[in-house]
Amino acid sequence: MSGESAGETNPTTHPDFDFSDSDVTCCSSDNILFNLHRVRLGTAAGVFPGAEFDANGEVVQLQEPGEVLEVLFQFVYAEKIGNIEDLEFDLLMQVAEAAEKYQMYAGKAMCDLRFLMLIPRQDCTIPILVHAMKHDVTKLIDASARQACLWPVMKLLAGGYPIHSIYQWAFYLQKCHRLLFADAQTYLDMQIHRDSRGENRLDLERRCCSMAVSHWMNTTMEGLRSLSDFPKFIEDSFRRHQAAMPLCREGLNEWELPCCNILDSVVDLINSGIQDVDTVSFSSILSGKIR
Repeated sequence: MSGESAGETNPTTHPDFDFSDSDVTCCSSDNILFNLHRVRLGTAAGVFPGAEFDANGEVVQLQEPGEVLEVLFQFVYAEKIGNIEDLEFDLLMQVAEAAEKYQMYAGKAMCDLRFLMLIPRQDCTIPILVHAMKHDVTKLIDASARQACLWPVMKLLAGGYPIHSIYQWAFYLQKCHRLLFADAQTYLDMQIHRDSRGENRLDLERRCCSMAVSHWMNTTMEGLRSLSDFPKFIEDSFRRHQAAMPLCREGLNEWELPCCNILDSVVDLINSGIQDVDTVSFSSILSGKIR
């Protein structure tokens, strides 16, 4: 019977990281060897090997698999850096965690830039937010929170959001909804509940339009997944309004096309609310700077 334990494999050396003048060898969790230069590691990484390792002339056993270390060590040897955009998201996340662990600042910066590009993807938003919160990466916290500012609490929890910070998210969600829709709803309520004494046909149409727009805002808006979806809802909003209110004759816009002044006013108020949401920092809420 072979002396090799079941499940073990003989170490193999990564061909791209096998320097003949290396002075430190790292081994991945799946037995891939990386023959490297300690001075290059010391320059690129704030912590290496790491507090849990003893590197006294022996192979340094790392906890990460070879595919993660392959990308990580590209940040040490700039001439070997590949296209980080080609990485699958799960691998990118593992690389980012390793870059944080070993304080590889160039790697952290590149991963953060890639995360900023991936935040609009629904399957990436919450993992990026959780990663950013774990490592206090303010720009990622605020960008991913903005992307998810219409998402209910349960959706975040299902995606791995930490339950100990759920109060802060509920506060942020409430604040964003108030900024987005409160002024528009107040405007519509004034139109709907205005004094009906002496009301003429046009006043009645305005009241009916306001009720239709209020219904649109409170139902259609529930389908929004992010603020970036808002423009496409607006593109066909007048078509939907015309279907609901075929007698609407509110006016003509600057291009002499039929429009509804009430609907336009609501859209303008929500757009103004979006700008206000952009000023709300979820990272400041987490830190207690906004209460």
